[in-house]
Amino acid sequence: MATAYINGKVYTMKAEGDLVSAFVVEDGKFLYCGTDEEAKRLAQGGEVVDLHQAAVLPGMIDTHQHLFAYARDRLKLNLKNANSMEQMLEMIRERAEATPDGQWIVGAGFDHEKFTDRKELPSRYELDRVCPNNPLILTRYCLHINVANSLALKAGGIGPGFQPKVPGTVEFGPDGEPTGTLRDAAGADVVALAPDPLASQEGKKDAVEAACHELNRHGLTGVHAIQGLHCNLPEYTDVYQDLADEGRLTARVYLGYDRFPGCNIRTGLGDNMVKYGFYKLYVDGNMGGRTAL
Repeated sequence: MATAYINGKVYTMKAEGDLVSAFVVEDGKFLYCGTDEEAKRLAQGGEVVDLHQAAVLPGMIDTHQHLFAYARDRLKLNLKNANSMEQMLEMIRERAEATPDGQWIVGAGFDHEKFTDRKELPSRYELDRVCPNNPLILTRYCLHINVANSLALKAGGIGPGFQPKVPGTVEFGPDGEPTGTLRDAAGADVVALAPDPLASQEGKKDAVEAACHELNRHGLTGVHAIQGLHCNLPEYTDVYQDLADEGRLTARVYLGYDRFPGCNIRTGLGDNMVKYGFYKLYVDGNMGGRTAL
């Protein structure tokens, strides 16, 4: 049965300012955009919803998103609202005081470029002062750079003379000691040491479902989910397919990988909700994390 939505301000995006008052939807698809009268006629006795002049926009599509990483990061210490180094360190201190000794603390989302007191990354020693008894690693919002305290560095075997797999990804001070700054692959290796709260398939599905609901809340109905394994940014095709099969996926997902799948598939595999179709190539790092050439 079709549903008519009338008495709205519906921006079709066909042209700048193109505006109609109504639309008709059936089985999740738009049948018509236009006048109230025609919409009610096409609904043929179905439900009629009065929008009361609310603005309606087509769902937005995020064309570069690490969706599983976003779902995972929502469970971490959220530092995106830290506006200064002092504030971020206090947030870490509060989490550390509430965490049993020895348990990993993983944080994400900070941006030192917007700090009002000093636009620098914290050193391992500053992190040690507020978090002395727990391995701690924090990922900058760009996902290309991490900062770790001494216990996290020790867990990763990172000390004087350490040779990272990728040269230049571990920063050392004049004294030869690691500063705590880890770039790209080196940071991903330490992050991977922390216990994974999303190790199970059901845990992954629950987290992704919740993340998609958050996307929907901001008007996003589609996302290009892009894997980046060297930054610990995996994507799981089966997670999205399972959610779609169970009627729990509330955003269309277009998957791309940075490694070719180990089977003979081609672009376009999938359906209306989940499909695979592009490949990610790396040219360089990023600007905010200072990993670009």
